[in-house]
Amino acid sequence: MGLAFQMVDDLLDILGPEEKIGKPVGSDLRAGIPSLPVVLGVERSPELRKLFQNGTKMEGPALERALDLLRNPKIISEARHLAAEQVEIARQIVDALKPSPYREGLATLIDDQTSREV
Repeated sequence: MGLAFQMVDDLLDILGPEEKIGKPVGSDLRAGIPSLPVVLGVERSPELRKLFQNGTKMEGPALERALDLLRNPKIISEARHLAAEQVEIARQIVDALKPSPYREGLATLIDDQTSREV
């Protein structure tokens, strides 16, 4: 569940909106925090790879260009798919537990991860 949460959080940092995520879009890029979309994007985009050659912190036009490149539908789709896989793994583990209010609470928390997406 934690992996799914972080993956969705990484996506929200790229997609926003700021009102939903409670921080400026691209905060992870500004702080130099690598995220799932960045890892996927650097693998696929020579331009994005070049933007990160001088370090991971981004500002100004470089930040805006990196966000544009990271919003590529293929990158977003793959990141969502990886998050959904983690949700499914967590759900299978929780479903194997004996029925209880705790199990149901965990299941709800897991299922809520997919609704956090934009």
